[in-house]
Amino acid sequence: MLFTFKIEQNDFLTFQLYTVSKSTNVVKTRLRGRILTSVAGLLLSINLFVTGSSIAATIMLGIAIGTYALYPKYHKWRLKKHFEKYSKKNYGTHFGQEESLETHTDYLVSKNISGEGKIDKSELEALTEIGDYFFLKMKNGSSIIIPKRFLKNPSDIENEIRKYGIVHSKELDWEY
Repeated sequence: MLFTFKIEQNDFLTFQLYTVSKSTNVVKTRLRGRILTSVAGLLLSINLFVTGSSIAATIMLGIAIGTYALYPKYHKWRLKKHFEKYSKKNYGTHFGQEESLETHTDYLVSKNISGEGKIDKSELEALTEIGDYFFLKMKNGSSIIIPKRFLKNPSDIENEIRKYGIVHSKELDWEY
């Protein structure tokens, strides 16, 4: 079966944000940044209070609490900005170009602006479905992004990929 679609910058961005949201390293980095900035503000607040600047200490304490509360949103915003630039720089030539994925009995054929590749079914690892996308992950770490908006019937891709015996996970409520 042949599936054709086009990839836009937002598709790459969504894939990158999904991938990074599942990374334990990013979760640890966010937690570390949240704690360190808040503790630094708290220590500065204590120092200001001890030196007799109670008004400045109170303001700094408010800033430390605000930092603790808002740091996760700030970190997500920074990651989103980073991946917007990254996707534009590294995948800009792919935007708006037609891509295709053709399923066969023992392999897939993926075609895009970069070329054509034959992917053996043993190299497929998982199919992940989120709200508007399918991500077909391979064992080498790369993935194929399949936007649902180009599929007449999204269950067709599920049925075709299921024939290869790989894991299909649904995270339809995922949001960044």
